[in-house]
Amino acid sequence: AIGELMTIQDHLDILWKTSQRIKVEKAIIIGDLHLGVRDNSDDFDGHDTLFLSSISPYLDKGYSLLLGADITDDWENPDRSKIIAAYPNIWFILQRRICQIQGNHDPDPYYPMAYVLQLKSGKEILWTHGHIGDFFNYQASWLGKFFVRYIWKNLQMTGIFKDVTTATMRNPAKHQFTKESFYDWAKTRNKEIIFSHTHFPTEGPSWNTGSWVGIGGSCIIIDDSKIKLECFS
Repeated sequence: AIGELMTIQDHLDILWKTSQRIKVEKAIIIGDLHLGVRDNSDDFDGHDTLFLSSISPYLDKGYSLLLGADITDDWENPDRSKIIAAYPNIWFILQRRICQIQGNHDPDPYYPMAYVLQLKSGKEILWTHGHIGDFFNYQASWLGKFFVRYIWKNLQMTGIFKDVTTATMRNPAKHQFTKESFYDWAKTRNKEIIFSHTHFPTEGPSWNTGSWVGIGGSCIIIDDSKIKLECFS
């Protein structure tokens, strides 16, 4: 088991050694949709057309779909059937995934914490959500869940407050800490890592898929042995 007192780098070392390896040639990696039930607390609402027009062409061309966690916001909406009913077209697309990893807003435990992606060139990349080291979303996730489900959601329902997790100018420190921690791991181990969680799209060696919360959306594209960040608006 991953201990609570280890550094983020220790956590990532263990994930690197213990996670299942999967071969990837052409893939699109998305994370942090935060699908809700189309109420004021729904952070994805309004992105349907952009998401479908951006993601579907890749799937039609044979790209594999990899889901980087927090696809649905189960912290705010524990009845997933209501999320599916709110977004049948999106849900249909998501069922084409070949795998999915665990995030802090997902049912716990449900998916693996990480995979190691093996590219055509032989390069291996660690792929994890990115909430390791985020105290209220990992070690004390029960407290984070309580706050989001019973306090923050009610504040959002007023229509005044927006998504607490959106890493805009209001919350750059959280992203910077995670980015630097993951970047340091990648550089010192001479590896690459793909994550999400902070909602800030970034390029390697610590790649961040970004999110579909706020304005626009983004993803990571793997094409044989090439990796790129793709942003949509």
